[in-house]
Amino acid sequence: MKKYFLFSLLFLLPNDVFAFMPIPSLTPGKIEIQEQSNMTHLIPSHLEKWNDVAKQNKNVLQNSNLNKKNIQKIPSSKNIPSPNNEPKTYSRFQELTLPINPTLYLEDESILKFVWPKTPFNNVKYTPSELISVSSEFVQWNGLLRPEASDALSVMGRDFYMDFQRPIRIVSAYRNYDHQLSIAKNRPQCVTNNLCAKPGYSEHQTWLTVDVFGLSNKTFGKSWYSSYYDWFQENAHKYGFTQSYQNGKAIDGYQRENWHWRYVGEDMARKLQELGWTYTQFIEYQKKNAQL
Repeated sequence: MKKYFLFSLLFLLPNDVFAFMPIPSLTPGKIEIQEQSNMTHLIPSHLEKWNDVAKQNKNVLQNSNLNKKNIQKIPSSKNIPSPNNEPKTYSRFQELTLPINPTLYLEDESILKFVWPKTPFNNVKYTPSELISVSSEFVQWNGLLRPEASDALSVMGRDFYMDFQRPIRIVSAYRNYDHQLSIAKNRPQCVTNNLCAKPGYSEHQTWLTVDVFGLSNKTFGKSWYSSYYDWFQENAHKYGFTQSYQNGKAIDGYQRENWHWRYVGEDMARKLQELGWTYTQFIEYQKKNAQL
């Protein structure tokens, strides 16, 4: 009843009353424009187009004679043309698997040099141009590594010690071409069964790789070693290390090796950790998808 009563009163008011009622004005604060944050995943080739439209809209907003018709609609990812049928937006998976510069995995001196049973060093007798000793009270080993790996290993050793009150024990690290050659001569079955790398094909020749605590997966079946391995799985990527061989010969080229950890840098290690991939899987995926 109240609604009908109020509505009827409007017809009893003189027309002059309405002349004094304020008309809502169109203010910049009332215009809703799609936020830039919604466009953060646009592929780079279209960001420039978006920015041009955004600048035009900003100029219009500053105009006192603002009119809704003057506002251009910022294009969404749906109405932006996609050349060569490329994805219009990047998913997180696509961001993680973007192609890397080929020189990073092809050049022997690169920390991302890729070697496995099908891919050797360009120079099979390669030795890094700079090596330093690993001198840390938190790492039980006095051998040589490349500076990047040595520094990262020292920091990782310190944090490992804080959790377990013992240093990381390195049982093997660099192996030059001559060392691998002697293994092939003395233990040929190790090479033929892909338990050992052929001379010129070993990650140990990068001088970025360490074997920790033991050289057998049985070692890591013991309770205390198992906890060490769990720690490496959860934390090694934070220091740039990744476990190279996790899936067996069919995928990684070698049997699973819980002790084998290679330095690839923090950026790549974190990508691999998030993907749940080995470095071999990362490279092979890109090759199959013709991105490299």
